Formats: sequence, C-alpha cells, structure tokens
Amino acid sequence: MSIARKILLPILLMALVVLSVMVAFVTYDTDERANQDERRELSLLGLAFDNELTTLNGFALGLAVEVANNPGVQQAMANRNRAALEALVMPGYQALRKKFEIAQYQFHIPPAISFLRVHDPAKFGDDLSAFRPIVVAANREDKSLSGIEVGRAGFGIRGIAPIRAQGVHVGTVEFGIDIGNAFLTQLKQRYGADWQVLLSSKMAQIATFTQGNQPAEAGLIVQSSTLTHPFIDGAQALAHPLNGQAFDTIEHREGREFRVRWMPLNSFNGEQIGWVQILKDRSDFVTLRNTRLMQAVGMIVLVLASLSLLVSVVVTRVLRPLKPLTSASAAIARGDFTPDLAPYAKSSDEIGQLARGMQSMSEQLSVLVHHLEEQVSHRTAELHSANERIQQLNQSLRADNQRMRTELDVARKIQHMIVPGSHEISSVPTLDIAAYMEPAEEVGGDYYDILQHDGQVCIGIGDVTGHGLESGLVMLMTQSAVRTLITLNETDPVRLMNTLNRTLFNNMQRMRSEKNLTLSLLHYQPDPQHTGQGQLRIIGQHESVLIIRADGQFQDIDTLELGMPIGMIDDIAQFIAAAVVTLNTGDAVVLYTDGITEAANAAHELFGSNRLKQTLLAHHQQPAEAIKTAVIEAVRAHIGAQALYDDLTLIVLKQR
Repeated sequence: MSIARKILLPILLMALVVLSVMVAFVTYDTDERANQDERRELSLLGLAFDNELTTLNGFALGLAVEVANNPGVQQAMANRNRAALEALVMPGYQALRKKFEIAQYQFHIPPAISFLRVHDPAKFGDDLSAFRPIVVAANREDKSLSGIEVGRAGFGIRGIAPIRAQGVHVGTVEFGIDIGNAFLTQLKQRYGADWQVLLSSKMAQIATFTQGNQPAEAGLIVQSSTLTHPFIDGAQALAHPLNGQAFDTIEHREGREFRVRWMPLNSFNGEQIGWVQILKDRSDFVTLRNTRLMQAVGMIVLVLASLSLLVSVVVTRVLRPLKPLTSASAAIARGDFTPDLAPYAKSSDEIGQLARGMQSMSEQLSVLVHHLEEQVSHRTAELHSANERIQQLNQSLRADNQRMRTELDVARKIQHMIVPGSHEISSVPTLDIAAYMEPAEEVGGDYYDILQHDGQVCIGIGDVTGHGLESGLVMLMTQSAVRTLITLNETDPVRLMNTLNRTLFNNMQRMRSEKNLTLSLLHYQPDPQHTGQGQLRIIGQHESVLIIRADGQFQDIDTLELGMPIGMIDDIAQFIAAAVVTLNTGDAVVLYTDGITEAANAAHELFGSNRLKQTLLAHHQQPAEAIKTAVIEAVRAHIGAQALYDDLTLIVLKQR
C-alpha cells in the first residue's frame, strides 16, 4: 500500500471519528441542555407546588384561628352546645365554601372526638385518634398546627387552632382544603405541566373518596391526576420506595415521552404518605432531536466524500520529497547519528523543518545516550539514600505509636480502677443505684462517683470538654479533689465547689490546658425517722437532673443557675446555689452526660431528651439496673452502626 493511501486512510478515519464525536457531542450537549432546562423547570414547578401548599396552609390555619377567637364559638364549645355552634358557624361556612371551595370544616373535643362536622352536621361523635395525629397533637399541646393529612373526608391541607374559653382549652376547630383534581387542574392551567398525586394504598384506605378505576400498583394509588389516562410506573415505585428522596425518571406512555419529577409527599407528622408527580411532555423535543441527528449523519457523508478527494490530491504532491529522508531516519533509529541531513534542511517548508528537526534530534540523542548511564547511576544512589531515611522514619513512628498506646492503656486502666465498684454502689441501704460509663476513645472525659463518708452520701457527675488522654487526666484530678473534700467533711456547698474549682483552675493553668468541665454534686440524706423518704441537695452546673416520681410525673431540674463550668475562672463562689428535692419510695433520679442525648444516627438525628424521657417513663417502675439497661439499649438502637462520638455516662438512683 502506498504512503499516500496510508496517510489518506487514517486522515479519513480520523475525520470520521472527529465528525462523529462532534455530532455525538452536539447531540449530547443538546440533550443535556434540554435535560438541564427540564430539570430546572421541574425544580421550579416543585417549588411552586410547595409555595401553593404553604399558601393553603396559611389560609386554612388563618381561618381556623379566626373562628377559634370568636367568643360565641368559645362559649358554644365550652357548653358543648352543638346546635348553637352549628347555627353560629353554618352561614359563614356556606359563604366560604362557595367562594373558596372549603372541603372540610370541623370542631373536635379532646383527644380527637368529632363534635361537629359543619360540612356534614349529621355525622358526629366518632373518635379520630387512630388516624388523625394532627388533631390529637393540637388538643394535647393546645397550639395551632397545619399540614397535610389523610382523613375520613379525603386528602388535603388541614389547619387546626385550639379553642379556649376563659383560658381553658375546650377543643379545636379545623379547616380542610382538598388537594384533588380541581387543585391540580389549576396548577396545569397556571404552569403548563401535568400533575399526579399518588398515595400509598394503606393511607388511601383511611379516606372515603371514591377510588373507582384509579390505577393502583406497587402499593400506590392515583389519588388525582390531570392526565386523561393516569398511570403508575410500578418498577420506579418499587425501585424508589417511600424514602423521602426526590428523583427524576423518563416515562413512555401512548407514544409520548414524559420527564417526571417524583416529589415526596409528607403528612403533618413527617411520615411520607405518597408522591407528587410533575410530568413534562418531551414529544416535540424528541422529534426535533431525531431530525437533527439525521441531518448530521447526511452532513458527515458529504464532508467525508469531499475530504477524501481533497486529501488524495494534496498528499500525493506534498509527500513526494519525503523519500530521501527515509534512509536517514532508519540510520538514526539504528543508533547511527552520522547521516548528513543538511541538503534537505535548506527548504523553508515543512519538509525542511522536518529535516532540521531530525538533524537536531540526532545531535541531542547522541548527547543523551552518552550521559544516560551516568544520570541513571546518580539517580539510583539518590533513591537508595531516600529509602534509607524513610525506613528510619518508619522505625521512629512505630516506636512513638507503641509508647502512646502503652500510655493510653495505663490511663484507661487507672480510670476504670477508680470508677465505683458494685459493692460501693449497693452499699447505700436506702437507695437502689445503677451506673454506666463508656468512653468514646480509650480514655474518656466523663466523671462520676458515689462516695460515702461519716454518714454522708455524695453522688457526682461531670463532663470534661472533649475526650482522650488530656480530658481523662482532668477527670482523674476532679475525682481525687472531690473525694478529698468529702473526706475532710466539707459540706458547705459554696466552699466545696469554689475550693474544687480553684484547685482545678490552678492545675490547668500550670498544664496550659484549655479544658473545663460541667459538674453537679448531689448530697443525699435519708430520713432519720425511717419513713421511706430521702432528701437530695443539688449543687453545680451540668445537664438537667430528671426526677421521675412513683406515679410517673416528671420533675426536670435545670442546673444552669446552680453553678458554672469548673476551671474557667479562679473564683465561682457568687455563681453557686443549691436545689433541694424530697424523694419518696419509688421515686427515681436520673443523671446523665450529653453523650446520651447527643448520640446521633446515620441521618444525624440526635437521641434527644424527649426519647430519654419516654424511655424512662416506660420503665420507671422497674429497678434501677433495668432502667439503666433500657436507656443504654435505646441509645444503641437509635445510633445503629454509627460510632460513638462522645462518652456515655448514666446514673439511676431510686428511693427504696
């Protein structure tokens, strides 16, 4: 095969590849731009939908608040006078329904008993607690709430306001606005896209709206749609279950292509109950894209034919002088750098440039070959020296790591040795005590102790900022200082805490440490008359002290006003105060560090004080050990496979 053909074929092939890539790129770029525009449009439509819901939320809640503030409504609800209430609100409802299409207008009495359905007065008295959490919450918390919920009358926005008569909560009033075909049709007229609302079949069964021939698949049902023939893509629904994440899909139905945005639809309490679908018809775009693709293919064929003819002529004429340079290049390839290329280097065109380049290359290769061995030897020596230094550094790092592991192991063992043993915990005759501590690292920064001296019982709990060796050292100093002061029979709360603070402050100044800690000390004194009572005196600032009475009532003692963090300033006497609590038989006291309440799961949700209180309430009648175990298991279940980011400490005291 001739050189001309060898050059011609790659050029044509490259031209084909380049043109194909260009067409592919243009096609891809067109598609991508269209996709971005569509996704941006769908995102804006999603925001518009959210804004519509927000507006409806405000409107429904505003109506509810307005009615709740009506003195006549308040009096009728307080007297449970259904007839008077109906006569009072029915004219207004007729006007609202005609003007704003209000679908639901209802009054409830706690916890969620339907007192009057203004939209259906004949039906009342049924308990909605099982499926209307927003009504239950509004009555329980005595506050206005709004959001999406499925009820007997259908699915839509609910605005609920509490009704108070002379300062007493007597019930709630609710306004509901349907999110149905009429609402979606308005959105389509306003924004141009099609809309569908898909509810989970479980939620749809609660409502009384007629499902009829609505499509149902993969646990979903079409609740409302602007399409003539609504549909559900079961494969997409199964691939993306109710998980709270929006996503986009491409759907093909009846010869049309849609880009679909699936937006999670959440009820008032945060539970996902279905999807909102925004459907953008892509049929015109697909037709235009296919037409442009066919035009591009035709252009490729035309360009290749023209280029083939042009390159064939040019290559034949231009490459003819290359023959004399072939033998010279072969000699250079064999390592012979002596060929004389000067006759060919005189030309000013590209052939001359090639000849001059080959001459220069020949000279440079000759120099490189002669010096290559010397350079390789020098570089090898440098690498060998660098490798020796790296090995020395690795040995030093291994020694340092071994020393640090040994030091941390010793500190951890010392920390575990000073934690109260089971004989100390069980030696208080009038208290049932259980305790738990788990550091986030080898050495933790949490502190707790149970001390007895000359009839005194002192329970301490604290949390040093951070964790690790330095925090563990501050914890050990705190434990030693508290035990010393208790052993010296120091009972005055101001002197005790101020002396402890001054000692730790001076030590941490000497250590150049910026650590400090929260600390609460509880002095327990049983009733000398053996009545089954005991008294706690609480000093120092730490987390709240939780008191769970035998009858399940909570008392939350905020320690913020009882002191300030230890080790921040040298004198805290003016900040120290005490709180006194009387304990009866069966009462429990719970002390904890923020490692309990701030334990987070994979979704970065904290365990929180509410979960802690719910767990304590469910187990408060059990022994202290069982309460402790229940709390730790609840924290573990909440964080799952997540690692601990802070130390966990928990103390449960129970009056015998």
